[in-house]
Amino acid sequence: MHPKVTETAYRVDRIVDVLPEVRRQVAEEELRKRVQVAFIARDAVEIAAGQWVKRVDIDDYISGKRQVFEIALKGPEDQSAAYLLTGLVSRIGTEKISFVEYAHMAAKMGKPQLYDPDVDLSASFAITKVSKEYPERIQELFGKPSRQEKS
Repeated sequence: MHPKVTETAYRVDRIVDVLPEVRRQVAEEELRKRVQVAFIARDAVEIAAGQWVKRVDIDDYISGKRQVFEIALKGPEDQSAAYLLTGLVSRIGTEKISFVEYAHMAAKMGKPQLYDPDVDLSASFAITKVSKEYPERIQELFGKPSRQEKS
């Protein structure tokens, strides 16, 4: 069989068209396998008149647990919880990616937005290499979770 040049070019074009999608799927699967702890911060919510909180879900894939914390805020524009989370993640995560970085990379690959609209991407992180002290640091900073469940 001797393929014509046009057939070969067509095949190459089809392979090139599929490569970004395959690359994206491999990268996502690799990230899912490697994530040890995920911090998913929600937008500020008013729980009573003038009383605002930021809910943070911490999915610990090492222990198989999800802890939910509520961080008190001064108002809907208070960024102190986001700064607190960023500092904590910087201390315990030796390898990490913010959801903002992930969303930016996904957009470059043509992947649509996957997140809930109430997730604060700038205060949410996936940690692929976490320090051994992470459970103590989380408890030290946030205290007891408002809810705990299997992840």
